[in-house]
Amino acid sequence: MENLGGYWVHNNAWNSGPGMSQTIRACSEKSWNVEASGMTGEDVKSYPNAHHDIDYPDGRHLSTWSTITSRFAGAGPGKGSYNVAYDLWLNGIGWADGHTEVMVWTETHGGATPLGRVVATYTAPDGKAYDVWKYGSPAEMNVVSFVSKDPQYAGTLDLKDLIDWAVASGYVPADPTVNQIDYGIEFRDTAGTSRFTASDFAVTMR
Repeated sequence: MENLGGYWVHNNAWNSGPGMSQTIRACSEKSWNVEASGMTGEDVKSYPNAHHDIDYPDGRHLSTWSTITSRFAGAGPGKGSYNVAYDLWLNGIGWADGHTEVMVWTETHGGATPLGRVVATYTAPDGKAYDVWKYGSPAEMNVVSFVSKDPQYAGTLDLKDLIDWAVASGYVPADPTVNQIDYGIEFRDTAGTSRFTASDFAVTMR
């Protein structure tokens, strides 16, 4: 993991095993790529990403900001099974009771689906629609996944609106701390060797 001026680029091959490999190359959080191979099956093997920490490790409450937006650009390999996604950690980082993980899937391939089940549809201020998947509960490990109905390879997300909607809908606890904002790819099956290239990533909070 490498610190690049307030952003981190993280290889994060957290669930890889024998015969699997993953190499990440980064010029900045806006320009990096990753090549993975030997991954098979339906479970997530890795999440190489660029991320921005907010007052690590404590975070700051959502009510601190009137605006949280993020700009992104990246395209998956178009083969195998994967999802390109944001990963927002609220009320803590990592898999633990009381933590909330909010994912925003901008591109999906090969039948990948989030944990849980579809509970709603969310329409962003820019008109783009998402299926909302829910797993767990706020008292346990809580996961809310927004899956774009159409692939998005570049754009700007209004993350504050998305989190506010999830809070109002009862899927996320009120005024959570915002701890980390990530953008990357979850590899499941690389179909041999797969490559992901990110060409933009920035977070604006004010």
